Amino acid sequence: MSSIEKEKEKNKSKEKNQKSKGNSEIEINYHHKDSTDILNPCLAVFPLNYPNISIINNKTETEWKLGQNRDRKLNTDKSILGINSRIIYESRNKPTMNRNQYILGVINKKRNREIDLYDIDAIFNINQKIRKVENNKYVSLLQKENIDEDQDNKGADKNEMMAQLGTAKAKRQAISIKENIVKESNISSINVIKEVLKQKVEEEETKNKSEEQIQSQLSLFKEILPKFDLTTKDVGNIFEFNSIIENEKIKEIDHKEVLKMLKKNGEGLENNKNIFCEFIYEFLKSLVPKINEGKNLSNKIKYSIFVNDLVKFYLLPKLIKENPDKLAQRFTLGEEYIKIMLKNYTKISIDGAGRSIYSKNQNLILRNIYHIICLALLLNWFEFDYTSLANSLRINIKKMMIYFKEIGCTFKNNPDKTKGKNTIVKLTAPLKLNLKQKNEPKIK
Repeated sequence: MSSIEKEKEKNKSKEKNQKSKGNSEIEINYHHKDSTDILNPCLAVFPLNYPNISIINNKTETEWKLGQNRDRKLNTDKSILGINSRIIYESRNKPTMNRNQYILGVINKKRNREIDLYDIDAIFNINQKIRKVENNKYVSLLQKENIDEDQDNKGADKNEMMAQLGTAKAKRQAISIKENIVKESNISSINVIKEVLKQKVEEEETKNKSEEQIQSQLSLFKEILPKFDLTTKDVGNIFEFNSIIENEKIKEIDHKEVLKMLKKNGEGLENNKNIFCEFIYEFLKSLVPKINEGKNLSNKIKYSIFVNDLVKFYLLPKLIKENPDKLAQRFTLGEEYIKIMLKNYTKISIDGAGRSIYSKNQNLILRNIYHIICLALLLNWFEFDYTSLANSLRINIKKMMIYFKEIGCTFKNNPDKTKGKNTIVKLTAPLKLNLKQKNEPKIK
C-alpha cells in the first residue's frame, strides 16, 4: 500500500472515531479503487476552451463512450470519446498524469451528513475537433499540422475554429480578422495596396455612418411616436397611449351628445355629419349596429371625439396666434384639451407685444400625424382601411402608406374594389421600425 493510500485509511479511521463523539460530525466514507462494486470517476481537462455544459451533459445531443485497452498489462490505457452534431471530444488516459494526486468527494443524498470519497480512475486531456463543411473532415484544435497552410487561406481554419469554440474575446478577434483580411493575390503594386486600403477605410466609414443613421432614426421615432416597446409580442401593448393623453382625461370627455346621435340607427349622426372629419364619421357610423344591440362603447366614443379634435388641430396653420380660450371655440373639447395639444405639437414663443405665439416645426407635425395614426389603429384594433384617414388629413394615399410602412405595418386589398389596392393596413407585434440606411428619412 502506497503512502497516500495509508494516509487515506488513517483519515477514514479518524473520521469514524469523531462521529462517535456526537451527531454533529460529518462521516466520510472512502471507496478504494480496488473495490469491485464501485465505478470510479474520471477527470476531464479541456486545455483550449471550456465546453458548453448544457450540450456535453445532454445525452440526446452528445454521446459519450469510455473504452479500455484489452491487454491487461496496459489496463491503465483508457480512452474517452464524445460526439455531437458539430464537435468531437476525444482523449487517451496519460499515465504520466498521476491520478493518485486527486480524490473526488461527493455528498451522499440518501444518507444525510455523509461524504463519499472516490479514487480517480483516469485523467483525460480532451482534444476538441470540429467538422470542416467544405470537405466533411474533422480538424483538431490542438494539432497544428491539420491547419490548412494554403497561401490564400493561411490561418483560415484556425480563425474558423476560434469563431466557433473560442472565448467571446477570441470570437470577436476572429470575426475582425475575417472582415479585414486582404488576400495576397490581390496585391501586385503599391497602387493596388493604396486602393485596397482606401476601400477598407471607405467600408469602415460607411459602416460607422450607417450605425449613426440608425441611431438618429431611432431617436426620431422616440420623438414623434408615443412611448413604445420593441420587444412585446402583444400588439395591444406596443404603444403607451397614456403618453398621448392620460386615461383620466379620456374618462372626463363628455360623450352623451355623440352617443345620442348614434341611437335610432344613427339618424342624429347623419344630421351632424359636418361636425366630424371623414375618418371619425365613418368610424362612428360603424358603431351604430353595436349601439343598437345595447353594447357599451363609451370609451371608443370618447377616444373618437379626441381624435376628431387632433385632426382639426393638425389642419391648423403652422403659426398659431390665437389664445387657447379663443382657439377652443373651434373645437369640440374645452380649453384644457387645447392646452394639451399646444404643449405636445407646438413650440411656444413670445412676440414683441408679449403675446404667446405657437409654431409647428416638421417633427412636431410628424408627432401630430403619428399620434393620430396610433389612435386610429387602437380604435380599429390595429387593422382598418386608411383611405378615409388620409382624406381627413389631406395626405395622398402613397404618402400615407409610407407613414404606416415606417412603423412596420403590412397591407392588403379591401374587398370593396372601389377603395383601391392595399388600403387595408395592419400593425403586428413585435414592432418593426424602419431603421434602414436612407439618404433622407422617408418620414420627413
